[in-house]
Amino acid sequence: MNRREFLLQSAAMLAAGPDEPLRVTAAKRGLLYGAATSTNQLLDADFTEALVREAAILVPEYEMKRGVIEPAPGRYDFSGMDRVSHGRMV
Repeated sequence: MNRREFLLQSAAMLAAGPDEPLRVTAAKRGLLYGAATSTNQLLDADFTEALVREAAILVPEYEMKRGVIEPAPGRYDFSGMDRVSHGRMV
């Protein structure tokens, strides 16, 4: 599901149902609702707001891949994952 579809589906579900986040609706059904995201997607403030409000869990798309967290031998950079884990651009 792309960003546009996520926002449209979230808006439609909120308009049709109770005024509660999707993560709450999912939890009532015994489900964990979340999404995969990247730091580039978090540049969109509306998308980030929807993720933080709706998702119970965020999973990195590529920020924890070896080449990203260790761009050179012995040099580690977890800043991308830090941004995803906070659900916003830090």
